[in-house]
Amino acid sequence: MNKNTKIFIIFLVLLLIIGLTLQIIFPEEKPIAPINNQIPVVQDSPATKINSEENPGVADQGLLDIEFNEALIRKIDKFPWYQDFPIVTDEFTIVYDYELNSFRIRLKIAESASQEIKTSVQQKALDAMKNKNVDPDEWGYHFLYSKN
Repeated sequence: MNKNTKIFIIFLVLLLIIGLTLQIIFPEEKPIAPINNQIPVVQDSPATKINSEENPGVADQGLLDIEFNEALIRKIDKFPWYQDFPIVTDEFTIVYDYELNSFRIRLKIAESASQEIKTSVQQKALDAMKNKNVDPDEWGYHFLYSKN
């Protein structure tokens, strides 16, 4: 084999390697199917049968939904912080006790913990309530300890 033939074979091998590498790095993308922007209209969809005899409970459910929403609005008016609770952390959990009409703050420490630790965790819990725009003194609160 002469020198020109060897160069030509080396050139072809390099070209083949480069081509295969590009094929691996940049595979051919499959074409995306066209998107059909039309939504089919279904004549017998559940929305068209709300007042039909086939679905007698649907209208009742709608009234129950309205009643529930009105009750929720009354609760939020009475307890404006309602959706911000409970507050759960690694050190405490705060919930509102509707029977006692005060916040129950369960400290996740033993009652036998040092007074310094108790005071620190209690203050963190009260601060968390204040961060939710709840005045602990206005709504009342009591502490409970873990059973450790």
